[in-house]
Amino acid sequence: MKEKKTKEIPKNKKKLKEVKKSTTKKKKVAANKKELKELSEIMKKIPKDKINEAKMLEKELIFIINQLSIVKKYIVYNGTVEEFKQGKQSFLRESPYYKSYLGYMKTYDTIYKNLISLTKTVVTNDGDPFDDFVTNRDD
Repeated sequence: MKEKKTKEIPKNKKKLKEVKKSTTKKKKVAANKKELKELSEIMKKIPKDKINEAKMLEKELIFIINQLSIVKKYIVYNGTVEEFKQGKQSFLRESPYYKSYLGYMKTYDTIYKNLISLTKTVVTNDGDPFDDFVTNRDD
């Protein structure tokens, strides 16, 4: 009988399941406490007419922050490059988790910018006496 070859994982490598288990909810919140505090400060600045849109963006940001912490932990343990084997071929490639991390970061950046833009109010110069003086001046 032939013995099945099992794929050995180097000692410093961890499987994603192990990484997820080691990332408890408390640790996630503690690790991301700064981001969550910053997010709550931003939410306080949102006008009431835009609060529903802001809440949707906030939920997405919280999800992405948690996913980033999981994927980042995996990348720290396993690196950004991995060995890929297919049949007799073997080569190094960029880790799919690293690609996911970069995608999450782009999405995080976009959503964060959208949330920040909701805090900005449009300033109009209606009724400004100086502007009225300048525009109505006869020179």
